[in-house]
Amino acid sequence: MKRDYKDKNNSNQKVVYFVGQEIEKTNQYKVQTLFVAGPRPYDEIIKWHKIAEERTKQKIRHIFATANMSLKFWQHTDTETVKRLLKKFYVTIDGAPRDILRLLPHLPKSKKITVMISLEVPHVEELKKFNCVLKIDDTGFSETNPGVWCHRLGTLTGTRGFTAWALYKNDVIIATENDIKFS
Repeated sequence: MKRDYKDKNNSNQKVVYFVGQEIEKTNQYKVQTLFVAGPRPYDEIIKWHKIAEERTKQKIRHIFATANMSLKFWQHTDTETVKRLLKKFYVTIDGAPRDILRLLPHLPKSKKITVMISLEVPHVEELKKFNCVLKIDDTGFSETNPGVWCHRLGTLTGTRGFTAWALYKNDVIIATENDIKFS
């Protein structure tokens, strides 16, 4: 995924590890975080976590394990890494509903894990001009949910949960694919 970082010199390479405060309004908001564009092996994450703490001189208690929309590349066996990480860290898993549901049976149930369902809704500002409603539905009538939920898009897109793209530019690259190959 192409995006901006504090160090623009390396942003053209495939970034695997980067660090910064969690800026999205989750239960780990403002917590120093190691972001991992995974899936990556547990021992490698621990190695780069240590390097990230040394470089930033800050304690990192949160691992965002599926940074840069990387959950789509995960297999069910990659959730074993999450289980191990939860012994030391808070962990966030973020992805599209189909990928979350594919891995959900393999994820541990823990208060230290945040499962973030990411819905891509392009052109929200245009949609808000209409009486637009986001409906959380079921796969069929009364199949897995007790009902449906409807929320006005304008209410959901207020400032309370909003994170502007400019805030993402403060993350510091820790390792690119090239750094990992030669380490």
